[in-house]
Order: sequence, then structure tokens, then C-alpha cells
Amino acid sequence: MPLGSAGLGGSRPPNCAPPAVQEKLKPAFLEQLPKKLQELSRFLGSRPWFAGQKLTFVDFLAYDVLDQQRMFAPECPELKGNLAQFLQRFEVSGAGTARGQPGDSPGTARGHCGVPAPSPSLTPRCPHRPPRCACHHP
Repeated sequence: MPLGSAGLGGSRPPNCAPPAVQEKLKPAFLEQLPKKLQELSRFLGSRPWFAGQKLTFVDFLAYDVLDQQRMFAPECPELKGNLAQFLQRFEVSGAGTARGQPGDSPGTARGHCGVPAPSPSLTPRCPHRPPRCACHHP
């Protein structure tokens, strides 16, 4: 299962599409979402992180996808259990704090790795996505 699309068939939440398309895509997206989240849940199993016992870049990708789904369908029961524990573990770990650090001027965009984004051209395509890493997404 490719993690880049998180096994969601390469689809993304309809909230990133134009409003007219959102309503058209929403039922099909919500229909497939539980099954795809169940697959991710089974893959994660009882491990603390997707690639094992240590936090890796895979967990950043998984967090990004799961956090988007949580914003789009917060009532989805598949986002409970081990996926909810994963999201909380990631947030508590401080891994997501690289986006803003003490001493940054307001509006400093940082990627997941903590490197400031070098130019405004790296602004996300969707307001729900974090800035891209300057070192990993040139």
C-alpha cells in the first residue's frame, strides 16, 4: 500500500477541490474512507510508529494524511483506537513543533524537518497542508 496516498486510492479530501466539485466527490470519498482507514489501522497494529519502534519520516507522512482525514471526517469511528493513539503520540512527541521555533519572526514557514522554507513558492496547495520542507521538497 503506497503511503504517499495512504492507500486512499490517490484521492484527497474533497475540501481541497472547488466547492461545486466538493459536493459531488464527498459521498464517494466518505464511502471508501472507513475501509482505507481500517487498512492503515491493521498495518499499524500495536506498534507505536508505522515503521516500528522509532519515529521516522513515514510517520510524518502518515500523520499528515490522518490529520487531514480527522479534519474532514472527525466522527469517523476508524479514526479511533490505534490511529487516534498514533495521532496523539505524534503530537505529544513534539515532532510537529518544527513548524515554529522560538526566535522565528511571525509567519516563518518551516517544513516538517524544521528548515525554513526558502521562498513563498513553497506555500501549500491546500490551506490544510503544512509548508513543504525546503530540504525534502525543493
